[in-house]
Amino acid sequence: MLQSEVIQPLESTRNKIKEQLSTVQEYRLLVALEKCISQIPDISNDTMTTLERVKEKLKECLQEVRDYRALRVIEETIVEVHNILAEAPSVVQPPAAESTSFETAPAAAKAVPDGEALAGMPDADTERVA
Repeated sequence: MLQSEVIQPLESTRNKIKEQLSTVQEYRLLVALEKCISQIPDISNDTMTTLERVKEKLKECLQEVRDYRALRVIEETIVEVHNILAEAPSVVQPPAAESTSFETAPAAAKAVPDGEALAGMPDADTERVA
């Protein structure tokens, strides 16, 4: 659920930026070049070197285009969010019928210095505040 709430808006934004970039000649050339490279499996080393050099030149030119820079950041963010969400499932659980107000919260729920045991809590001898 969290993944769709975070990733989908980022992907939507990425798609809108790509659409806007479709009017930029250098971007269209870059996309065509990347497609060419991916579709030709047996490219000689010399040809591949040349194509990669042209690709890098196009990327350098595109660094002057604000939408291209935004696209790069959005794509990096999507990858980072995927990696973060893949690390571990969320373990946040809502409190069970207890008040969440700080004024009425029990003393055990108040801030505990780093590394001290949570007194009065189940498994207090093994649980620590990170």
